[in-house]
Amino acid sequence: MKIKGAKMKLSDFENLIKKITDNKFTTQINGYNASEVDAFIDLITKEIYKFLTNHLEQEKKIKDLEQKINSKTISLFSCQEKLTVFEGIKNEQQKKQ
Repeated sequence: MKIKGAKMKLSDFENLIKKITDNKFTTQINGYNASEVDAFIDLITKEIYKFLTNHLEQEKKIKDLEQKINSKTISLFSCQEKLTVFEGIKNEQQKKQ
């Protein structure tokens, strides 16, 4: 599993949480109670999960907006092409008269 900052996938994060929770701390770490350490890790993983989920939702919204902009741009170019053709036809008709 490669983790590169924001490029981490939600499934990678879920797998990482599973590995952490599967290896519950049963000894004291630096004088802390193991249940306190577990509670702290649970709190951290929940906050990271919320952050990552929010980040992925924002990334999806950005991609959706980019697609909308691209489709509007294509539509605009299509309208400009039609207008150019129409103006060409109009000019030819005026020349004939």
